Amino acid sequence: MFRKNRYANVTSTIALVVALCGTSAYASAKLTSRDIGDGQVKRVDLANNAVTSAKVKDRTLLAKDFRKGQLGNTGPKGNTGPKGATGSRGPGGPPLLDVLPSGQTLRGAYALSGFRSGLKPPLANDSGPTDGQISFPIPLAAPPAVVVIKRKQPQNEEGDPTTQCPGSVNDPQAAAGYLCIYESRNADNVNLQEFSPYDGSYNVATRFGAGLFITASQDPDSTHRTSKGSWAVTAP
Repeated sequence: MFRKNRYANVTSTIALVVALCGTSAYASAKLTSRDIGDGQVKRVDLANNAVTSAKVKDRTLLAKDFRKGQLGNTGPKGNTGPKGATGSRGPGGPPLLDVLPSGQTLRGAYALSGFRSGLKPPLANDSGPTDGQISFPIPLAAPPAVVVIKRKQPQNEEGDPTTQCPGSVNDPQAAAGYLCIYESRNADNVNLQEFSPYDGSYNVATRFGAGLFITASQDPDSTHRTSKGSWAVTAP
């Protein structure tokens, strides 16, 4: 190999070795994750203690990833502790209202009806008025004045509102100190009127409510009389 051209041959060999070493060093310096095939790194490729806490994603390890007993064992359930002392009684709730505050409104509905057998004997019975009532859930401080918004007959239309009763059947309203009654249904009803349950006085109410009555039609063929509607009362 070295008999002829000794200097040239030696020089070429040295250059080849240097070139190969340089390529290996360059490849080692440029090795990245893309140069490693998926699933190619094995346990034997990792040095002891090579993987540290900083290399593990937070909250990704499971209990099964640890050797049995490393995380500690759950102990037996303990005995129930002694009963604690009874706490002090809390404050009582607000008292029920004895009187509706001034300016506050109550609303409700009413319905009364009756049957009429006729005027001719022997069926001449049930010819008087039919009674009902409105009872306030909370009493007023004083009796209210009463306004009845009667249903228009024979148009069968809702009555017109007033200054004291500016609402309607579906939205009953009342000025302070007034009970407003809105009639929504009328059948064989000559008159809807209110009275005091105390003494039967007409056109008055009490601080607890009012009575209602309707008078039947005198038509001998009429068999049923009724009045239905809503009401509102506002405390004076």
